[in-house]
Amino acid sequence: MFSPTTDGVNRSVLDNGLKVLVKENHAAPVAAVVAYVGIGYFNEPDRLSGITHVIEHMLFKGTARRPAKEQIAQDVRALGGTLNAGTGYEETAYYIILPSEHLDAAVEIQADMLQNSLFDADELAKELEVIIQESKQKRDNPGAMLVETMYARAFDHHRIRRWRIGEDEPLRNLGRLDLVRFVEQTYRPENITIAIVGDVQADRAFDSVDRYWGSAPRGELHKEQSPDEREREEFRFHRMYGPIQQRLFVFGFHSPTLFHEDTPALSVLSGLLGDGRSSRLFRSLKEERGLVNTVWAEQDGLQDIGVFTLGAETANPDPLPSEFGLFQELRKIIESEVGADELQLVKTRIESRRLFAQEEVLGVARTLAWYEAAGDYRLWDEMIRRLRAVSESDVRRVAAEYLRPGRATLVEYLPSMEERSAASTERILLTLEDALPNPRPSKPRVILPDEGTEILRLSSGESVVFKRRADLPIVAIHVIFPGGRHAETPEIAGITNLMLKSLLKGTKSWSASEIAERIEGLGSGIGLSLSPDYFGFSMKILSSRLEEGMEVLREVISKPAFESDEIEKEKQSIYAEIRRQRDSMFSRAMELFNRASFGDQPYGLPGSGIAESIERLTDEALRGWHGRWVRSGNAIIAAVGDVEAGFLASLFEDAIPAGSLSVSEESPNKFLIPSESVDSVERHQTASVMGFRGADANNDDRHALDILAEITSGLAGRFFQAVRGENALAYTVTSFHRARKDAGFFGTYTATSPENELKAREILLSECERLAREPVDEKELADAKQALRGEQVVHTQTFSSQAGEMASHRIYGRPLDETERYLARIATVTRDELRSVAAKYLRPDAVWLGIVRGQGT
Repeated sequence: MFSPTTDGVNRSVLDNGLKVLVKENHAAPVAAVVAYVGIGYFNEPDRLSGITHVIEHMLFKGTARRPAKEQIAQDVRALGGTLNAGTGYEETAYYIILPSEHLDAAVEIQADMLQNSLFDADELAKELEVIIQESKQKRDNPGAMLVETMYARAFDHHRIRRWRIGEDEPLRNLGRLDLVRFVEQTYRPENITIAIVGDVQADRAFDSVDRYWGSAPRGELHKEQSPDEREREEFRFHRMYGPIQQRLFVFGFHSPTLFHEDTPALSVLSGLLGDGRSSRLFRSLKEERGLVNTVWAEQDGLQDIGVFTLGAETANPDPLPSEFGLFQELRKIIESEVGADELQLVKTRIESRRLFAQEEVLGVARTLAWYEAAGDYRLWDEMIRRLRAVSESDVRRVAAEYLRPGRATLVEYLPSMEERSAASTERILLTLEDALPNPRPSKPRVILPDEGTEILRLSSGESVVFKRRADLPIVAIHVIFPGGRHAETPEIAGITNLMLKSLLKGTKSWSASEIAERIEGLGSGIGLSLSPDYFGFSMKILSSRLEEGMEVLREVISKPAFESDEIEKEKQSIYAEIRRQRDSMFSRAMELFNRASFGDQPYGLPGSGIAESIERLTDEALRGWHGRWVRSGNAIIAAVGDVEAGFLASLFEDAIPAGSLSVSEESPNKFLIPSESVDSVERHQTASVMGFRGADANNDDRHALDILAEITSGLAGRFFQAVRGENALAYTVTSFHRARKDAGFFGTYTATSPENELKAREILLSECERLAREPVDEKELADAKQALRGEQVVHTQTFSSQAGEMASHRIYGRPLDETERYLARIATVTRDELRSVAAKYLRPDAVWLGIVRGQGT
């Protein structure tokens, strides 16, 4: 279907054993540098559980060359880049993505980090407390608790059963010498792969790696492996309760490793069961029977272990009917034929996602490094060849062999308010088995997204903003409409959300399942946008299938059925969405902040809606709302991709119902007097959004506020360093500026232990006062400007992000060269202007608060 992803990869091995991969991609002036260390949670002895993650944190804390703990992040930001890392079960990956002209500097910084870390004992003590806060934050995440509890119950010996980040007291017992010894044993060149992808010259990239890594001694690699897990035939069940509103369950099954011959068939099976709206479980359990709100299936094959998971958020207080229904669908696959079209649909979706992933250089670099560390980077293409060869009989065989109730571990996570006596393990197993049959059967130029754009005029008077891009056979489309949520009231809060979701639930010609099958059969999907100022649709699709995809998109936008029974199903989904957001500390804190800031005005209402208001909405109300906003005179269309302009324009002719908006009934959103909105919950942490009035979307002050957000956020930011770096009061500390049509806000978010809430806020306010009182350092300002420019270049790699940005410019009445104008204005912001804007907006006497206050559990 597609050319091999590994075409054009250059490989070299240094004398010390370090493996280097370079792939040139000149579509955008961006480069990613990934240092992949073959060490993760599975390689830690029990006494040192969590140490790989601690090392990942500490490598950002200074080297002999860069002794200041924030200097590494600052140096990367000064290059316009982003620096981050992640620890997995079998690897720790460090990556930098930045404008490609600074590749050599990125390689040097990364090599310095991994080879020369100081591991300061005082910083280690602080960072361990931060990691413990991270662990608490994870325990407040219902999905993470569900899955990690399942791992602990499903495995007796393998290290996947441990709490991944590590337990509190063992973490506190880790000392500097533990880290130094572990790094000396595992961070050896022969255990490291460097992957570089982007707008680079391969020979220069190899020279950079050799310059900064070639002298690293090979050393002696000592790498522990996890104990093996025995095969078992045993059903295990665990039910737990907590301060959540969702009702969740997950089945875990031991499954093969990544390169096992059955893994491709299990991947296809997971797609048949749970990938998208056309999947078996979605259509049956959610759409037809209303048993679940969400459902998923996933085959996770690692190098020495595999896990197949089936899970859902059930709509009923008792999860058993949903669990039974899930195995009924398995039985249909085992006993009935899987059609060739359905099988191909799943394969097409998997391959399409693989192609789409090639848009971003970081994703390609990480994947190349992962497969190389696993044996050979070309295994990436081999896995796709094996996936294409999967047959219908292969899928039925692996379903029967691996997904038997007698091999499953079932974990349920239910709200404390519904706590009842534990269910019988034997009863559940017998019920589930009844569902199945008995068998075992040169310096690059920055290309901004407005460059090369044109306006395509349609006969109806509408226009399409279009940019031709032919480096991949993809087209991305955004169709958005100003309004929607911007005109909602408490009585109809959520009507735009319900309308959008209902548009995918049937048209005058097609049912919901037919829509899903048609669009997903093309390897695509229809995305929905729900902004406070607008709503709309997006689609990314292979160029060769664009006409077919547009047929589906036109039908969905212009000819909705709004059938009452389908609307009712979507209402149930939205109620579940509201519960999930209530369970998310950040989402709930933001909702409370919006309420404190805007009250019953549209910006103060939750985007998902209010359950009582949604319950009252009728099919007639949705038709009226659709008729009011989805009009050709209100549409903004943008497209980027490999397609001829004339052909693209023809596809949009008469695509949207004709008409213009009547006089708007909207009223501008205005800030209320400073106030706070608080929820007290049984959680380990307190989540707090503190915000100030900001600049609206067309206010010139937004440029300075964006720079202030850059200076205060991120690993090198003032807020992060003051709250976390200096005082270890929180794991999460960030800041952001949001410029909307009527009003903007400058916000901060912290996740702390409850006893640290006020202290963290005092520090943040003190930092705000300092910004208003003292000009920032000249280098700090220059670094922030470079970072914003780098973020812009990185953000606009993808077809879809470029189309979305062009649409956004038009919705706010900005010129098509707004990105270039924005960056030019950013470049002119002075230290005095920053101080003046900070004094104007970041005022301690004008603060709005949204707080989810933990009470402990």
